[in-house]
Amino acid sequence: MHESRLVADLMAAADRHLADPSRITGLTFQIGALSVVTPDALRHGVTESARARWGSEPDITIHQSPDPSATNALGVMLVSLRVED
Repeated sequence: MHESRLVADLMAAADRHLADPSRITGLTFQIGALSVVTPDALRHGVTESARARWGSEPDITIHQSPDPSATNALGVMLVSLRVED
């Protein structure tokens, strides 16, 4: 499944930002205007992956770009992450 590989790559990117990724409380993603990934599929995949990797479910925010000429119009990006203090 295309989404499972994409989610694995996005979660690995989040992991690289912290020594203890289990402190992540929220993730924000942007889906490109021409991407075939749906917000529901991304949310489901990230929720399941986070539960398995970190033992928790972060808040997930997903923005969809309306611009088909944007640099990442075909992709999905991890935009930001929030961590507990």
